[in-house]
Amino acid sequence: MKFLSILAIGLLAGWQALACTSFEFGNSQQGGLAHNFDWFDKMGYTAAYFVNARGTSKDGLNLFNSDPVAHWTSKYGSVTYSLVGREFPVGGQNEKGLVIHAQQAPVAQYPTGSLPVMDALQWMQYLLDTSATVPEALQNAALVRPVSSLVLHFFICDASSACAVVEFINGAMVSYSGSSLNVPALTNSDYPTSVSTWQGCPSSGDCKLSDNSLERFTEAASLSANYSAQDPLQYAMDGLTEVAQSHGVFTRYHFYNPAQAVGTIYFSGGLQPAWQSIDISQLDYSCAGAGKYFEVDLNGTGDQTAKFIPFDIAEQQKLVAQVPAKPEWVPLLVNYPSTTTCQ
Repeated sequence: MKFLSILAIGLLAGWQALACTSFEFGNSQQGGLAHNFDWFDKMGYTAAYFVNARGTSKDGLNLFNSDPVAHWTSKYGSVTYSLVGREFPVGGQNEKGLVIHAQQAPVAQYPTGSLPVMDALQWMQYLLDTSATVPEALQNAALVRPVSSLVLHFFICDASSACAVVEFINGAMVSYSGSSLNVPALTNSDYPTSVSTWQGCPSSGDCKLSDNSLERFTEAASLSANYSAQDPLQYAMDGLTEVAQSHGVFTRYHFYNPAQAVGTIYFSGGLQPAWQSIDISQLDYSCAGAGKYFEVDLNGTGDQTAKFIPFDIAEQQKLVAQVPAKPEWVPLLVNYPSTTTCQ
């Protein structure tokens, strides 16, 4: 795994890169999306879940140039997890079952041109706000462009178990879905190189490679292909443990989003085998529920749905403070939620 000397989290400078692994398995009746969130050692990694309401108007945040920002209103409610704060997710799921996770992608190069812009993390929130399915997400993604120093690509799945990879290569958005998605998995290498490496592996898909990202991809591809009606929650945990990292970059969180559109989602700490859960069907996506959150306790167990409390700017300040944002950006990140309007 190659670390970048530039930031993480698109908004930030001077931060080592993060690396993650995603794979989808099974079908819309039994299976789902498993994801490891990996985080550089000795960095803060407090995370919180946030409720994002329907009917909220938002503007893109552009910290890098004077290009016009995007404007949109959320159509769907969602629950997202973040280490930066409300409206800047690292991943999440909306009430229609669309799930998105980000991975570091060293080759990423975002587009320039006339399309309106937003931060790369906001790009994920925008898709959750506006899209119910993978085809709809790809259509909406083509209407805007990220502007960020964080280099990312994205793994997206919906309630039908349709998935897509979205990358930004040589200044253009490139997506893989349907017949062009050879295997529903993603790590940190570009997707064509990952697939080519996997296809060159033995039939088991289990290769020992010097490139950590490509090795994790072949393992994730094998996990996707070899599922055969095992308990999906246990299969997700076992598979995520198999592709977890412990050298320089450490797996901090495991996530499992079952295939069903609305129901329970699961997460745990990277060293904690006990799952915690949230029943997203019980969350309030009206304006009254906007911004409710709970801070993840890595030692927690069981259902955490009742722990959501009203948004507190102190939580936003706490999350922003754990990442090395430029001083002039801190108030913009902390106060961004107050610029959104729910009605």
